[in-house]
Amino acid sequence: FDEKGNFKKVNIFGQEYSGKALYDILEVYARRGYNAPEGSKERKDGQDMLWFIWSNENSPVYGKAKMATFERYFLKDKETHIEEKNSYYKLLENEEVIGRILEEFGLDKTDAHIVNGHVPVEQIHGESPIKCGGKLLIIDGGFSKAYQKKTGIAGYTLVCNSRGMRLVAHEPFES
Repeated sequence: FDEKGNFKKVNIFGQEYSGKALYDILEVYARRGYNAPEGSKERKDGQDMLWFIWSNENSPVYGKAKMATFERYFLKDKETHIEEKNSYYKLLENEEVIGRILEEFGLDKTDAHIVNGHVPVEQIHGESPIKCGGKLLIIDGGFSKAYQKKTGIAGYTLVCNSRGMRLVAHEPFES
């Protein structure tokens, strides 16, 4: 998203894409990066796109302005460690925005869900992993011991079976 909550337009090899069309073209290139013949331009472009998906600020999957792994390992200045999240994370409690995402992907916003992982939920401060009336569910935020002081728990797992959906909170595991 851009800062106004619109699907951000991203240039992929000279053509602009946004929303579902962006995810679709990224999938095409990711598959080429894996399946195209060794040494081909298609494979190289696909592998470049896999790196883009993993670490580029314009990737809808990455979600940050930069990756600060190097800085955390080698620089003491904590200011250099900051990885500012993109607009999606600022808007994820906006029911209208979440509804537009569901519609963009052809889903019924009355009974569809977005499951978002790798986002620490600060339960310790009363934050809920359930957002926008149950349309957005956050899982996996806190399994790592490094996040548990921030979250207060060891994350969430979504269990979905014939009996329904449950969000299970985990206590820190000591062993």
